[in-house]
Amino acid sequence: MATKTNAVRLIQQAGISCREAWYPFDENDLSGMHAAEAVGLPPEQVFKTLVVRGAKTGISVFCIPVCSELDLKKAAKAAADKSVAMVTVKELLPLTGYIRGGCSPVGMKKQYPTHIEESCQLFEKIAVSAGARGHQMILSPKALAALKYFYENAPQFSIMAAGSLLGVALHQGTSFPVGKVDFMHLYPLNFYEFVCAMGDNQLAQLLESG
Repeated sequence: MATKTNAVRLIQQAGISCREAWYPFDENDLSGMHAAEAVGLPPEQVFKTLVVRGAKTGISVFCIPVCSELDLKKAAKAAADKSVAMVTVKELLPLTGYIRGGCSPVGMKKQYPTHIEESCQLFEKIAVSAGARGHQMILSPKALAALKYFYENAPQFSIMAAGSLLGVALHQGTSFPVGKVDFMHLYPLNFYEFVCAMGDNQLAQLLESG
């Protein structure tokens, strides 16, 4: 039985719908193109996770299609830095907790600024590493791309969303950034609780005595 990775566990704990895909991997070929072929998705729909270090801003994470190469100049601009360079393979494990060929954007040791190639919004589902070699998770990128902006670029705003199980049923697969959303369970008030919440102590006492 396949072991559930920390990335998948976090995704499932957040209530995000995802499908897992396992495939035989070759240590001599850990390329994303091989992963795309193995899971049966176009390479444009399978995203690899790259980790860079900026001269001023430090570590940043980039998720781009496996058929693409990271443009370091554009990456530096996105990271608001003068220059960035890929971290070495030896640095990957102590920085992220993951090894080459199994690096996931979810569940890293620390929460690093994460940039996702905008083409992800063209697809209902994309595949990213599940945190182990030969293991991908396939999920929706839409909410991730939408809420990531507020968390990383506009933290001064508090975003609140309310919904019901009906919305969950009608929009299966919608996802959001793990570790960036807090849940609050809200329940309807009875009349006595409403009076207390409104601060009408006199009426509350009358209701309680009657």
